[in-house]
Amino acid sequence: MIHSRKWLVLLLLPGLTGFIFFWVYPVLSGVYISMTNYLDGGKFVFLHNYIQLFQNKVFLKALLNTFCITTVGVSLIMVISFIIAYYIWKTLTVHRLLKVVLLPLAVATVAISFVWETLFNSNGDINKLFTEILGLSSINWQSGALSYIPILLLYIWRYIGIDIIVFVAALNTISTEIIQAFLLDSKSKLKQMYYVFIPGIVPQTIFVFLYPSCIVCGYPKIFLRYGRTIRLNSYICCNTLLQTVFEN
Repeated sequence: MIHSRKWLVLLLLPGLTGFIFFWVYPVLSGVYISMTNYLDGGKFVFLHNYIQLFQNKVFLKALLNTFCITTVGVSLIMVISFIIAYYIWKTLTVHRLLKVVLLPLAVATVAISFVWETLFNSNGDINKLFTEILGLSSINWQSGALSYIPILLLYIWRYIGIDIIVFVAALNTISTEIIQAFLLDSKSKLKQMYYVFIPGIVPQTIFVFLYPSCIVCGYPKIFLRYGRTIRLNSYICCNTLLQTVFEN
């Protein structure tokens, strides 16, 4: 028993070391730096910076925008990815859709943002659809009042693939005996979903919820900066912090 524990610690050591040095230490170091005044030689000011931050109206608006995009985006991602995953699981069409759902994960952040900028700029394909085909006026997607729509679409398209894979793997872990036993009591698809499938994928659902919730910054930040002028209702936290740290 003691020998097996030593091997367990030895196997965990490389990954644990990387986690501590590349995740835990930078986070703790960042928290400490956020409580100092860099312009005053790194003087420790405790919560003074945070008090000033939450008195900034631009940051509060950016925080609200980030919360709204994350809440709506994650909800849509979870629902859409589960529906697609359930279809894949029922029809066994994994190989056909695998390349499609994994495509966003294989493309660089800047490349995806550039494609989105090409689609949604003032002369992009989306505006051509509105003006030339539908006869409507063009929309300023990058700095207008509706700039959150392409951000939301970009967010969903980027992270829906990994969630589909997780849900498909989760559905494959549900025992066929449990499904067949439930079918003896009820043929209702809704009851089967509520009493069998949803309880059986709770751990994976938590991951699906947390993963896209923690990564909402990069793509909107680059996409919005193509629009030159960013409206206040389009700000997210990353835009605000980037402007405060590197441009002021």
